[in-house]
Amino acid sequence: MATVQAKSQVVHLSACPLCDDRRLKLLPAPPIGIGSEVFAPIADQIALNRCLGCHIVFINPRPSEQLLNAFYDRDGYDCHNPHFAANWSEGDLRARFSLLDSYSRGNELLLDVGAGAGHLLRYARRHGWLKVVGVEIGKVAREQLQKEGMTVHEDFDSASDLVGKVDAVTMIQSLEHMPAPQDVLRAIARSLRPEGVFLVEVPNADSLRARLATSFLRPLWTTNVERYLAFPIHLLYFNAHSLRKLLEQVGFKVLTLGTIGMGVEELRSRPAPSLADKTEQVANTEQPQNEKSNSARIPSGAKQAIKKLTSTLLLGEQLIAVCRKS
Repeated sequence: MATVQAKSQVVHLSACPLCDDRRLKLLPAPPIGIGSEVFAPIADQIALNRCLGCHIVFINPRPSEQLLNAFYDRDGYDCHNPHFAANWSEGDLRARFSLLDSYSRGNELLLDVGAGAGHLLRYARRHGWLKVVGVEIGKVAREQLQKEGMTVHEDFDSASDLVGKVDAVTMIQSLEHMPAPQDVLRAIARSLRPEGVFLVEVPNADSLRARLATSFLRPLWTTNVERYLAFPIHLLYFNAHSLRKLLEQVGFKVLTLGTIGMGVEELRSRPAPSLADKTEQVANTEQPQNEKSNSARIPSGAKQAIKKLTSTLLLGEQLIAVCRKS
């Protein structure tokens, strides 16, 4: 396993967290990140690496778990705000549950890992799941959901009563935040019944958005180009190959893997703000609310054609996979 060396608020990895290869290439950090009020003291210490073995990109050195938790527990982190719904329209949730339902063989108990503000748990409860349970490290979000009467655990150690009992586990936009993803995935596998299913969704490092952001078309973007990286709270940047490799590495059989979302809603034919302007935009959310209004500018027929193409080519903004234990 990779050696981890912690120095105050920064963690140094000696090898790839996915394949343990020690051949790492230093990459330039994005010029703009999020959470500067928390991460400013270590801004000159954190960076990106690419593994020359499996080619996954990851943050190294990275913020300590204590510093990351401090960011997630802030009042301003909108992904933990129950009134913030930009990420979770009814259609978004319906699409994910439609995929889950096509593989799930039971609807008694659903576990959502990285429950955040609880939008998915509420949807599941409204749409036939008899019991919903969450795991959420963020104290503010967890306590809010518990006030609503939901069972939400801080970690898997406090959810040991779920082992072997869960029909379906969902983990949406959370795996990329995990300092020890293999440990979390193994805990998820232990929680599942033999025929249980696991739906996982992560940002796609090979998405059309990511490719445009590093191409000659970059000046056409009208908002933070590097926003999709969510640097430095996204610790891992998956593509289809690396996500499948990790899932199979910990004992899952991938039933389906594809992409959803275009990720080009912010692309408009007018000059992007200056770097000075963008530096002032300190995002507390990974999906700005203005993105939905921007998407309405694209004709529906063209949007559907782009969605179909990006999905076929695995260029969609989000990777999504459904698995069972091997």
